[in-house]
Formats: sequence, C-alpha cells, structure tokens
Amino acid sequence: MKYFAIFYLIIALLGSKAIAQTQADLDNFNYEREKIGGNSMFILGGWSVANIIVSGAALTDTKGEAYYFHEMNVMWNIINLGIAIPGYIGTKKRRNSVLSTSETVKKQMGTEKLYLINGILDVSYIFMGYYFYSLGDKYPKGANVLRGYGHSFMMQGTFLLLNDLAIAVIHGAHHKKKLAPILENLRFSGTSLGLVLPIK
Repeated sequence: MKYFAIFYLIIALLGSKAIAQTQADLDNFNYEREKIGGNSMFILGGWSVANIIVSGAALTDTKGEAYYFHEMNVMWNIINLGIAIPGYIGTKKRRNSVLSTSETVKKQMGTEKLYLINGILDVSYIFMGYYFYSLGDKYPKGANVLRGYGHSFMMQGTFLLLNDLAIAVIHGAHHKKKLAPILENLRFSGTSLGLVLPIK
C-alpha cells in the first residue's frame, strides 16, 4: 500500500509539472503569435506613413493621372494607419494574456482564417483597380481619375497581398513548430482532455 501511495504521488507530481510546462509553452506561443501580429501592424503602419508623406508631397506638383494616383494613396493609407495603430497597441496588450489550450487553438485558427480572408480582399482590390484603370479608355473625360485611382488600388492591393501572404506563412510555420508539439502531448477522448506523460 505504501508503494502504491508513493507511485501515485510521483505520478501526481509529474502530472502537475507537465501541466505547468504545457501552460508555459502555451503562454510563450501566444506571446509570439501576438508579436507576429504586431510586426505585421508595424509594417503596415510604416508603409502607410511612407505613402502619406511621399504622395502627400507629390500632390503639390503633379497633375492629371499622377495627381489622382497620389491622392488615392494618401486617402487609402490614412485608413490603413487608422487600422495599424490600434492594431499594434492591441497586440502589445494581449501578449501576456493567459489562454487555455482550447482558447489558444481557437485564437490561432481565427488568426489564420483572418489572413485568408484578407488575402481574398487584397486580390479583389487588385482586380478592382485594374477594372477602374480599364474604364479610363471607355470614359475619356474621367480617364485621369479612373486610371490614377485604379493604379493606386493595384499597387496598394499588391502590397497588402504580399504582406498578408508573408505573415500567413509565418503564422503557419509558427503553428507547426510550436503549437503542434503541444497538442501532440494532449489526448482527447471525446468527453475529456488528458495529458500524455512521456516516460524516458
């Protein structure tokens, strides 16, 4: 009986240690995920500021199609900056959040889904820009506006697509490298979640 008590005590200690390690691994994963998101917002903010400065200055000495190209760049990136700043601040606030395994998985899946949706929207911006640009041939009187705005849409959409694809790939690699091993040590029976203790 004494040996059984010692055995169960050892198992309990191993289990509590493994659970604590699992939570620490989850916290580290969630911190890194938010950091990746923050980097994405930082890049978006940097791109926005650069566009606002460069195109804002260009508005003073350009005419025709080029003027409307720069005008749309400024308007587009004012909106982008309005997204990037609170987005970056939000990721900073969430970096030390403590999430359970299920909450972590849900958050990760939501993040990956978000970048997929963003990618689809980015492609639509590019095609919309091409459509506007093409309309310039059909409506000569508004050609400068249509082509200028269309050119801007295509450029901004291309940047967003490249940025979102890069961040999506980084998130996917992070998931595979850090979250997948944690989940492999968990066993779901259909009604409960258990921890697999590796015996070496």
